[in-house]
Amino acid sequence: MQDKKPKILLAEDTKTSRDVIAEQLRLLGYACDVACDGEEALALWRKGDYALLLTDCHMPRLDGFELTRLIREVETRENRRPVIAVTANAMQGEAEYCKEKGMDDYLPKPMLMKDLGAMLAKWLQGEVVQSGVETEVIIEDAAPLVWDALALTRMVGDNPTMHRRLLERFLIGAEAQTAQIETAAGSGECAIVAELAHKLKSGSRTVGAMELGHLCQRIEWVGLAGDVAECRIQAASLSVAFLRAAEKINVSLV
Repeated sequence: MQDKKPKILLAEDTKTSRDVIAEQLRLLGYACDVACDGEEALALWRKGDYALLLTDCHMPRLDGFELTRLIREVETRENRRPVIAVTANAMQGEAEYCKEKGMDDYLPKPMLMKDLGAMLAKWLQGEVVQSGVETEVIIEDAAPLVWDALALTRMVGDNPTMHRRLLERFLIGAEAQTAQIETAAGSGECAIVAELAHKLKSGSRTVGAMELGHLCQRIEWVGLAGDVAECRIQAASLSVAFLRAAEKINVSLV
């Protein structure tokens, strides 16, 4: 094993996902810097000496695809470094599309520890650190759980202090995002609805609020389709779904 693992740059605009992935990298033994959007990531990439970029595909100001294009424009064959797409859009053809855009590989969110570790080992030729974190595959039922209490344990291990911090931050952010989605849906702003729902979907699934994440997925789809009436119908259920998740999470925090 190397004494020091190479540094990774993480570009992720959803705070919950950013915190969880950064903790996963720490548990796997990698140092990382984090960027909240593509523009910040590009500035860090140009100044830093990073071995690999983990980037969300859908970010404000500069998305992961454009970020990758700008990086590839200035790279030479000798200094080309791997770019791994990390996205909540686990749709058929997504991996191929990412590779067409210059990315080297693809991971769907939320990521299990073993999948992230194996991906980094593949591209950096390092060793996967055995962190002791449970990493079995999650199989979602047709009716998703309101809250999967073991989700964060699968992501970052049994760390109650970190779980509490992540969950408290999630609840604050998700409450605000829910209100923003409802307002945008009421105004018929489908593109904004889709963007906000995508972010809330990612954070919800990361902490285990599966029902809320499932609803956000539907809202994102109808938002992308530009269906104003259906956006309003789906968004009308959002507050109830959030409160159901918040109730379960708050009980666990007592």
